[in-house]
Amino acid sequence: MCTRLITAMVAVALVAGTVAPTMASVPWMGFDDVPPSNIFYDDIEWLRAEGITKGCNPPANTMFCPDRSVTRGEMAAFLARALDLAEPVTDNWFTDDDASIFEADIDKIAEAGITLGCNPPINDRFCPDHRVTRQQMASFLTRTLGLSTGDDLDWFVDDDASVHETDVNRLRTSWITFGCNPPTENRFCPTAPVSREQIAAFMHRALTQPIEGAAIAIHGSTWPETIYPYMDMVGTFGVRNAGTVPLHDATVEPYQPDPDEPAWGACVYGVVTGPAEVLGNGDDVLDPGEIWDWYCSLSIYGADDSMYLEARALPPSGEAVTAVGSVRYEYVDPIDVTVALSDHQVTPGTEVTWTVTLTNPSGLESIDVYVGVRHDNEGPYTDFRSPTTKRVDDGDDVFEAGEVWEYVYSAGIWVDTYLVVESSYAPLAHPGAHTGLQYVFSDTVVVTP
Repeated sequence: MCTRLITAMVAVALVAGTVAPTMASVPWMGFDDVPPSNIFYDDIEWLRAEGITKGCNPPANTMFCPDRSVTRGEMAAFLARALDLAEPVTDNWFTDDDASIFEADIDKIAEAGITLGCNPPINDRFCPDHRVTRQQMASFLTRTLGLSTGDDLDWFVDDDASVHETDVNRLRTSWITFGCNPPTENRFCPTAPVSREQIAAFMHRALTQPIEGAAIAIHGSTWPETIYPYMDMVGTFGVRNAGTVPLHDATVEPYQPDPDEPAWGACVYGVVTGPAEVLGNGDDVLDPGEIWDWYCSLSIYGADDSMYLEARALPPSGEAVTAVGSVRYEYVDPIDVTVALSDHQVTPGTEVTWTVTLTNPSGLESIDVYVGVRHDNEGPYTDFRSPTTKRVDDGDDVFEAGEVWEYVYSAGIWVDTYLVVESSYAPLAHPGAHTGLQYVFSDTVVVTP
């Protein structure tokens, strides 16, 4: 990714004549019951984006049920999806999961050695509907990651009687868990059930932290709902230190995914503030849990309906950590083109008329609006710089919101043909920047003897 970072003006620089769009919180394709204010928002969004969770209300799957306890069957599904485990060679590992929709996932994690069962020492049962406890979660993740450091440590005072104590200590040594009684963090609550939002945090830390405790996240967003060509898209959002170690040199860049010529914008932190934001403490270090306000400005030239934000920061040692978020918006082109044909089947030499209609459905005023036409995609264009008929027009040369202009083209036809139409315009705020719309092909005229 490009690492340029330049200062942008703090202004919504809408093109002249454009009605200012409503600023609204843009959904990030997440769950209805997980607002950005949820402290596990970043973790749950990561779980969804990675395909590890599908939701809790199939088939709609618009809800996550963050407070609900995780069952052992659900835990099996989370792990099987996260690790993309292959189909097991041996199936039906347990006797009590035949009626479970998670049986295939349970068999996968059993064959991978992630679970042993729930009734030692026989371990022929899995108890798929039982709630996962924090100590069981520790063992699931420790086996998943192959953790081996921390056996000689005793991080917590309440897990000495647990058969999972070694796994709990390994998990804490790897910075994947911190305790259940902040800020002291000397207790683990091993028998407490794990909620769905908590398991999202555990798995996010376990599977994405290349460095102990290092993680960054894009958090929330406010952008224009409607975007026009050549409009400066300005918005605000937050960047959070979602890990446990301080991060330095935090930067954010927006970009549009154009493989030929990516469009990059500029972001600056600490400029825009809002009542719901948690601001930094005034230094240049993004401490754990801190959220820095940022704003970005990016001119929109293409008809993409999304933009991406990449956050990057450096932990005290090791490689940079990154996070990518998506901003979706509605792109409105200022010209609609339709073509009507007077006759679809004619004899040789018959004159056929094409009526090309341009409509401005947006608030973006344009000048130098015209169409070019030619037959069969060959030969020079016949350019119409002025409409032959103006059905809706106030007499000037500015193509305003709601106006409809017509262009009429007639020609004698001797062979089967169609008309190629290209419309061109220049936004009033950028008179030197002509934009050609996609070709519009009318129906073929068939010539019969």
